[in-house]
Amino acid sequence: ARVADASRKFKSATRRSRQAIERDMLRFLTSLANDADRKIMRGQKRIDIVAAAPSEKEVQRKSRLESVNDKISDTLKTMETLGESGHVEDSEKLLKDVEKTSKRKRRFTNISEGRRKTEIY
Repeated sequence: ARVADASRKFKSATRRSRQAIERDMLRFLTSLANDADRKIMRGQKRIDIVAAAPSEKEVQRKSRLESVNDKISDTLKTMETLGESGHVEDSEKLLKDVEKTSKRKRRFTNISEGRRKTEIY
């Protein structure tokens, strides 16, 4: 009803009145567009904040990977020390442990990356 009334008023108005009505309409539409832009930006910021924050699972995964990397690094240092001091057999046992741990790490990393890819898509 408001649109029909405004349309009738516009058609029957003088040139000067039409210009005033057009200015008012332009002001209204501009404010409407600005409000929509503001809401879109606010929503985009919210999305960016959520996307930037790592999930608890991601933090746990990184923590587990760091501990596995530390274990591998420490074992390699111990293995090197044993090898230099002539304990080759003990060093070889540690090498097997490192290989097993590295395989588990690769498996874990592949599984985690597969999950993350499915979460993204």
